[in-house]
Amino acid sequence: FLKAAPQFHYDPARGQFRAWLFTVTRHELLKMGKRLARQTAASGGSEVRQLLEQQPDARTDEADWDREYQWNLFAWAADKVKSEFRDTTWRAFWATAVQHQDVQQISRELGISVGAIYIARSRILARIREEIAKVEGE
Repeated sequence: FLKAAPQFHYDPARGQFRAWLFTVTRHELLKMGKRLARQTAASGGSEVRQLLEQQPDARTDEADWDREYQWNLFAWAADKVKSEFRDTTWRAFWATAVQHQDVQQISRELGISVGAIYIARSRILARIREEIAKVEGE
């Protein structure tokens, strides 16, 4: 970040500051992970080995980073809009759209029509997208 900061010239036409900062941070973490992966492994007793095995893998895959970011953004937005919907509507959405459960089965369990589930999914996803757009547009 410190190396990239002097090169940053804010131009709204090229994107938002948040997107630039996210990109710089991601690249720095990936470089750090690659650098740590090249280091020679330390030797030590079984306690040291056990401690090292408990540490997360420093080699971060860019796709994993992006997936985790997208999931966290989705989860945050979903939590934010959840209170706008009835519990049954939310449960139908979460079970079918997020947990990929069978729509027919959820319809029977919750006592609502299949059509109502698809409508709920559409409305809730639209609200989640609105919340994400607000954050990414800042």
